[in-house]
Order: sequence, then structure tokens, then C-alpha cells
Amino acid sequence: NPGFTGRDGLLVAVRERLTAGDRAVVQALAGMGGVGKTQLAIEYGYRFAGAYELGWWVDSEQPGLIGDQFAALGAALGCVDAGAGAEVVRSAVLGELRARGRWLLIFDNAETAADVRRWLPGGGGHMLITSREHGWGEIAVPVEVDVLSRPESVTLLRDRVPGLTEEDADRLAARLGDLPLA
Repeated sequence: NPGFTGRDGLLVAVRERLTAGDRAVVQALAGMGGVGKTQLAIEYGYRFAGAYELGWWVDSEQPGLIGDQFAALGAALGCVDAGAGAEVVRSAVLGELRARGRWLLIFDNAETAADVRRWLPGGGGHMLITSREHGWGEIAVPVEVDVLSRPESVTLLRDRVPGLTEEDADRLAARLGDLPLA
């Protein structure tokens, strides 16, 4: 997103926790709708792509479709034959990822830990989960994503609305509650 604004401190904190080598290899970016969790995950993937051999996006809003996305990942990795059953796909892909060192999986818009738990490979890679829900502590380090700071909101608005004054951007940001989507 060439218009990505702010969140530098949060991106650095996520990266530091992911590379610290402890339980933080799975992090859940949680917050209300519209605060920019998905954009934050995209920006993380973009900024740190060079640190990974593989990156894969998993749309997790419909848990029943995660298996199809893992089948596509398995085909790309060459570890799953077309038409393989869901459990064969899961086992093969998780095994392949565990054998590799540097990969990033992003589970976007997951609703519950139960929806993604069985798809988390462990091993030497990193995982980000975005969710409106909280309560990820059993499988991930929770990272609260809140609205933008006022200076970030003002910058975002002024970058997108030519000629908008600082004062008008500040008033508009206040009216919108500093919510990026708004």
C-alpha cells in the first residue's frame, strides 16, 4: 500500500518479537474493524519480505476454506498432489514448513483460535493472525491495534486530500475518531 501511514513503532515491535526466538513466533493483531490490521499485516510482509524464503496469505474469514488455500500452498511447494484429501494436505504442508527455516504465514480475519490452531505448523517460521476478536493468548502473543494517533490521522488525510489544511484535517480526524477506514 503506497499510502500506508504511521504504525512504524508497532511494525518494529512486531518484528522484534517475531525474531526474539520465544513464543512470539505467532502474533495476533487484534482490534475493532477498520483500524488497519490487514493493512498492517500487508505492510509487515512488504517491509520484511527479504527475511523470508516464502510468504503466504491465508484468508481465514471462512475457516472451511483454509484447507483449499493450504492445498494451493502445498502445490506451490511441490509437496501435495492435486486432489489430495484435506488431512493429507494439512500434514504434508505443515511438515514441509517445519522442515524449512524462513517463512511467513498471515492468517487474515480469523474469528477464533480454534479456526486456525490446527493449521499452525510451528518450527522456524513466523505467523501473523489478524482478528477483530481478542483472546488469542493460548496460541499467539496478542498485539492490540488501535486507531491511529492524531498526527498519523492528519498525515493520512492530508496525503489523500490535496489542499486540505492541517486544521481541517485535525477537525476531520477528530470527527472520524482517528479510524483509518473512516
